Amino acid sequence: MHFLFFIVKIRKKEETQTNTRVKLKKRIYRQIAKSVGIDLGTTNSVVATIEATQPTVIVNEEGYRTTTSVVAYTKTGRLLVGQIGKRQNMLNPENTFYSVKRFIGSKMTDLDEEFTKNALQSHG
Repeated sequence: MHFLFFIVKIRKKEETQTNTRVKLKKRIYRQIAKSVGIDLGTTNSVVATIEATQPTVIVNEEGYRTTTSVVAYTKTGRLLVGQIGKRQNMLNPENTFYSVKRFIGSKMTDLDEEFTKNALQSHG
């Protein structure tokens, strides 16, 4: 009789642990479902969400799954991102930014040298 009671008690404990694991997995999946992933590339960038454990890439305004990693401001202050920002580089290079990912973690003195070098190259 005690042996049977012990087996029943072990099975209930296993069921409780299994239920706890299932609840934990559901909680994790709910948290994952709210996640956003960003691949900030030097040339292109991608943004995705996770829905029902499956990643879904967000399409940009131009209908593409990747966005050119270029940000620009027009002379009136309008923000241009992606391919449209890249296109205006010829007309407004001083307000167009690209390849900035390589500066992450740099010291300001390194950036001053880089900007001075690029300014001399573009004007000379």
